[in-house]
Amino acid sequence: MRTLGRVDSENYISWRLSSFCLFSSVLLVWIIVIVGSVAVAHGGEGTKGDFRMTRHYQLLAVDDSAFTLTILSTYLKGSEFEVVETARNGQEALERFRQTHPDLVLLDLVMPGWSGEESLQRLLDDDPDARVIMVSSMGTEEAIARCLEIGAKAFLKKPFKKEGLLEFLENFVEEGGLES
Repeated sequence: MRTLGRVDSENYISWRLSSFCLFSSVLLVWIIVIVGSVAVAHGGEGTKGDFRMTRHYQLLAVDDSAFTLTILSTYLKGSEFEVVETARNGQEALERFRQTHPDLVLLDLVMPGWSGEESLQRLLDDDPDARVIMVSSMGTEEAIARCLEIGAKAFLKKPFKKEGLLEFLENFVEEGGLES
């Protein structure tokens, strides 16, 4: 009789431990689901708990001004847009484009050697699906129209501020500018 009592008591303790472990696991899963739902519902704004997947876009920046290339890289650092390669002229741009296959090219209109228009045409001859945004402070209406006719996806006027550049690129993506 004593043996039976001891077995029942050990079974009871084992059963209680199993029940506690199961309850703890269910509680932990429930907490994770609730916390995750709250973070997603708030869109992660103001928190580091944004669980949404953000696509990162690789950019090739082409400008004869080292200062402009530095500004572009600095402004876009830490955003969903990353300058992965730079070029100072059209020939370099074509080489770097072939090496990196970026999602987007920011191409200056006025450069020594190949003009922005000629560089644009050569990029598109090499890859008709290339997505190129022309960038210039000296773009005339005619030059802008020619670039858009050749196949540029948009035109960005210099000078720009960080917020304006990011807003322009975000709108470009939202409006389907990176779709083939």
